[in-house]
Amino acid sequence: MARVLFYHLLCSLLEYAVSALMERVFHTRWWDYHDMRFNIHGRICLETMLPFGLLGTFASTGSIRF
Repeated sequence: MARVLFYHLLCSLLEYAVSALMERVFHTRWWDYHDMRFNIHGRICLETMLPFGLLGTFASTGSIRF
Protein backbone atom coordinates (compact mmCIF):
# COMPACT_ATOMS: atom_id res chain seq x y z
CA MET A 1 0.00 0.00 0.00
CA ALA A 2 2.86 2.37 0.77
CA ARG A 3 4.29 1.78 -2.72
CA VAL A 4 0.97 2.74 -4.34
CA LEU A 5 0.74 5.95 -2.33
CA PHE A 6 4.37 6.77 -3.11
CA TYR A 7 3.77 6.49 -6.86
CA HIS A 8 0.55 8.51 -6.65
CA LEU A 9 2.46 11.29 -4.94
CA LEU A 10 5.49 11.02 -7.23
CA CYS A 11 3.44 11.12 -10.43
CA SER A 12 1.33 14.01 -9.14
CA LEU A 13 4.36 16.08 -8.18
CA LEU A 14 5.96 15.35 -11.53
CA GLU A 15 2.83 16.32 -13.47
CA TYR A 16 2.48 19.54 -11.46
CA ALA A 17 6.14 20.48 -11.94
CA VAL A 18 6.09 19.73 -15.67
CA SER A 19 2.91 21.75 -16.11
CA ALA A 20 4.41 24.76 -14.29
CA LEU A 21 7.69 24.50 -16.20
CA MET A 22 6.01 24.21 -19.60
CA GLU A 23 3.76 27.16 -18.82
CA ARG A 24 6.78 29.24 -17.86
CA VAL A 25 8.84 28.22 -20.92
CA PHE A 26 6.14 28.24 -23.61
CA HIS A 27 3.77 30.84 -22.03
CA THR A 28 0.74 28.63 -22.55
CA ARG A 29 -1.07 25.84 -20.72
CA TRP A 30 -0.79 22.46 -22.35
CA TRP A 31 -3.52 20.94 -20.16
CA ASP A 32 -6.07 22.48 -17.84
CA TYR A 33 -8.11 20.63 -15.22
CA HIS A 34 -10.00 23.65 -13.85
CA ASP A 35 -13.35 22.19 -14.90
CA MET A 36 -12.68 18.89 -13.08
CA ARG A 37 -13.34 18.22 -9.41
CA PHE A 38 -10.52 17.94 -6.92
CA ASN A 39 -7.98 19.88 -8.98
CA ILE A 40 -4.98 21.83 -7.72
CA HIS A 41 -4.55 25.09 -9.64
CA GLY A 42 -5.87 23.31 -12.74
CA ARG A 43 -2.55 21.48 -13.10
CA ILE A 44 -3.42 18.10 -11.57
CA CYS A 45 -6.64 16.41 -10.52
CA LEU A 46 -7.71 13.26 -8.77
CA GLU A 47 -9.05 11.64 -11.96
CA THR A 48 -5.61 11.67 -13.59
CA MET A 49 -3.66 11.07 -10.40
CA LEU A 50 -5.16 7.61 -9.83
CA PRO A 51 -4.30 6.03 -13.22
CA PHE A 52 -0.79 7.52 -13.28
CA GLY A 53 -0.12 6.24 -9.77
CA LEU A 54 -1.36 2.76 -10.59
CA LEU A 55 0.67 2.63 -13.80
CA GLY A 56 3.76 3.74 -11.89
CA THR A 57 3.20 0.97 -9.36
CA PHE A 58 2.76 -1.68 -12.06
CA ALA A 59 5.82 -0.43 -13.94
CA SER A 60 7.95 -0.55 -10.80
CA THR A 61 7.01 -4.17 -10.12
CA GLY A 62 7.88 -5.24 -13.66
CA SER A 63 4.28 -5.97 -14.63
CA ILE A 64 4.56 -3.39 -17.44
CA ARG A 65 7.69 -3.14 -19.53
CA PHE A 66 8.55 0.02 -21.47
